[in-house]
This record gives sequence, C-alpha cells and structure tokens, in this order.
Amino acid sequence: MTGNDQTLTLWRHPDPATAAIPGVQMGTTTPGHPTSRFAHDLYNQGVRRVTLDQVVDASGNASRAAALVADLALVRDLTARGIIIEWRIRLNPTASEWRLLNHLFPPTAILGPEDAPEISRKWTDSFYLCKCVHRHGPGFVQVRDRRTGELHRLTLDEPEYLAAMEQLLDRVDETAVPETVLEDFSAENLVWRSGRFAVWLPYHVQRWPWPSMLV
Repeated sequence: MTGNDQTLTLWRHPDPATAAIPGVQMGTTTPGHPTSRFAHDLYNQGVRRVTLDQVVDASGNASRAAALVADLALVRDLTARGIIIEWRIRLNPTASEWRLLNHLFPPTAILGPEDAPEISRKWTDSFYLCKCVHRHGPGFVQVRDRRTGELHRLTLDEPEYLAAMEQLLDRVDETAVPETVLEDFSAENLVWRSGRFAVWLPYHVQRWPWPSMLV
C-alpha cells in the first residue's frame, strides 16, 4: 500500500527541451513502495526527470491527508536521488509551513497563497541538494538541517527514536509511533503531520555534492 494516487511520467534527460527527442520519454508509472527503493530503481533505470500528474495538496484538506504524506515521501526520495521533479503544490493561504519543505526540489507551481510567486522565487533561489539530510553512523543517525539558513545538527542514538525514524520514512499512522517521540520530532520540524498520518522530512544523503562540512 502506497497511499499515493500519482501517475508519474518518466524522462531520460533532465532538460524539458529534450522532451520531443525520440527515446527521451520513458513512459508512465505509479509510485512503488517503499519510496526510497522506488526512487533508487528509477535512477538506476536512467530516469533523470519525473512529472507528477496530481497537485500535492498541503492546504489542510482532510480527505487528502494520507495522499499528502505519501506524496511528500515520494518527492523527498526523488530529491535525494537528484532527479528533477515537475510537481505542483497547494498550500494553506495563510501558513508559512512551506519553509519546512524548502529542502525538496522546488515545485513548478504553487497554488493558494496570494504571494505564491514570491514563495516560489524564494524556494527556488534558496534550494540546493543536501539542505536537510540524515546520515547513518554506527548506532546513530545525524540530521544536518539548513532549512532556516543556519546549520542545525541533531544526533539520534536512543533505540526508541531510531526505530520511530525508520517507521516514519514511509507515511505511518501516528499511533504507530510513541507520542513523546513524535512530539520531539515535531518540535524539531523533522516530520510533517497530516490528519492522523505523519512522515519523516529529511532525506537520506546518497552522496555529498561537495565537501560534507559545507552542507
């Protein structure tokens, strides 16, 4: 079960200008599960650009709660692989929660807020790979988060927190995770909560695009 009703169009080249060249379009597919493995497989198949057909609805629409966290996990793991994503997002007109998502590949369109063009500009101008990631070490996970512009490091080494993080990589019912742990992750802006679902926001670093200490 993915909870995701997206249809993805796959492209061999990251530049949309090449779309009409024979062989560049690689067909369509639906998201696989888990999304980290799905993104890994797409990359190994040569996919370098993906178009999502459905708007990612982050406006608080309760009927889309499960789909939202599934969509965010998908965009997160495609971003981690450096795959270009053409996606649209609908935001709450009065919220600034988009700042929690500005480590994801910038959307091609933002719907909802009156200042959507300005949000889009800020998101695009500030985006770079590995802006908010987690890396694994022996017995610990370290989060390196620069979404606010400053480096914030957090190390998880308690088994209860490590287990919860693994569960949250795919969208889960909140009751599957200890409430105290979920509240701690929420306080650090490491999860997105939607209805009764939640998903982990940092992505697993695949390789550093430049020396890791600069990220």
